[in-house]
Amino acid sequence: MYFQLLGEVRFWRQGRVCEIGPQQRRLLLAVLLLNANESVHRERLFELLWGDPLPRSATGSLHAHVSRLRSALGIAGGKAMAEGMSLRTVGPGYLMSMEPECIDAHRFEALVGQAKAASAPDAARLYGQALDLWHGEPLSDITNERARLELCVPLEERRLDILTAQIDLEIGLGHWLELVAKLTELLTRFPGRPRFAAQLMILLHRAGRTADALEVFRRLRESMDRDFGLEPPDRLAWLETSILRNDPVLQQNDFVIGGDYWRVTSRSGHRS
Repeated sequence: MYFQLLGEVRFWRQGRVCEIGPQQRRLLLAVLLLNANESVHRERLFELLWGDPLPRSATGSLHAHVSRLRSALGIAGGKAMAEGMSLRTVGPGYLMSMEPECIDAHRFEALVGQAKAASAPDAARLYGQALDLWHGEPLSDITNERARLELCVPLEERRLDILTAQIDLEIGLGHWLELVAKLTELLTRFPGRPRFAAQLMILLHRAGRTADALEVFRRLRESMDRDFGLEPPDRLAWLETSILRNDPVLQQNDFVIGGDYWRVTSRSGHRS
């Protein structure tokens, strides 16, 4: 059995997609899977599935969803299946016991952990394998606003952080020419992502397109000021100055623009 959260909420048994049911039940499954092998308090489930005010029928509806979810998963009476899975009532909550590698989100984190302990070429490959597990936005068929904010936004931020780390490695390995088009597209999709801007500026400068690199900074500065009232991070302003000076350090493959400089400054001077 295999569960997908990095895209639509789906699961497969013996190679076939299985029916889960309505959106609330899919959200319930997603919450339990994201917290696999940990008890999830029913109050937390009430918050995510119904919010406030809580309908009087919420307790009965939750019990019904759990019962039907067990049936969909092939778990009779909460007992474990052959795959070693169970969905049990534990105190005031529910516990989904299973092998984490059956869940794409957990497999993603396992590959990221392996990458962080690997050499640069292997790390870039492992990051790539982790990112290949994504099939669109996480929980893309869930429209519950609170769930999207509390569950999906952190997952998407995690994906972008790992994508940034992979690109840093690819730049360090000298694979930078083929990254220009990729970063240009990423910056179009995520215009408020300074790290993508920095990576693109470095690559354009190395390719002899210094004017284009500086234009990336100008557009980012304008968009951050317009949309958020913020100045670009310190490190990005430093990068602009280094490009203007044609600093030779920018040509070194092992140069990475990271660290603690990714702070942004408001127009009033406040750092965040």
